[in-house]
Amino acid sequence: MIKRIIACLDVFKDNVVKGIKFKKIKIIGNIYKFINKYKTADEIVYLNINKEKIKNISFIIKNIFCKIPLIIGGNIKNLKDVNILFKSGADKISLNSTLYYNPNLIKKICKIYGKQSIICSIDVKKKNLDWFVYINGGKKNTKISILDWIKIHLKYAGEFLITSINRDGTNKGYDICLINFLLKNFKINIIASGGGGEADTIKKCLRYCNAALLASILHKNKLTIFKIKKNLEKFFYIR
Repeated sequence: MIKRIIACLDVFKDNVVKGIKFKKIKIIGNIYKFINKYKTADEIVYLNINKEKIKNISFIIKNIFCKIPLIIGGNIKNLKDVNILFKSGADKISLNSTLYYNPNLIKKICKIYGKQSIICSIDVKKKNLDWFVYINGGKKNTKISILDWIKIHLKYAGEFLITSINRDGTNKGYDICLINFLLKNFKINIIASGGGGEADTIKKCLRYCNAALLASILHKNKLTIFKIKKNLEKFFYIR
């Protein structure tokens, strides 16, 4: 199986931002300076953290991300939003909090576009020996276990983007215990997120996952996608 490296851009008013454990959010720079920098990524996640819709989305996709497969998430509330994104050229959509507030939406999207176009994005924290799903940028604990959440959406999502909130932005490595826990219970395709750091942490993650999502380690220029792939091609099939 080909392993993928995915760059993540958390976007607020045309600026890429990043925090640690979903807190202390800081501006990293204007989104446009990141396009060439991440053009060797297998995919880019464009996560809209504005409260309003993305302006000029068709222009952004066709003129800025035209050569890079694009996953768009954030503030997707209904089928109309989804239709606009796909018609504008998005390759996949990522659904998170909307799955809680509009639980039937994923079924409608799957019926029209197929499950391969849907990523179920789950932000997770461990509490009392279990992992629970958080929404609204990690602010609200749904008190639903991650196993129950995946069971609900298993039929409709092509991949699951699993973010460990406690590892987010720390660059200390992905939560392999969480990943193994999920793979013992489900045969699912996982994009690991939260904690991506040195090359060895990425290699360890890809032993279990389809893809590794990276943000701060790239934004800080500690690693480049080219160097990451060069290291990984010794161990995996890499694009």
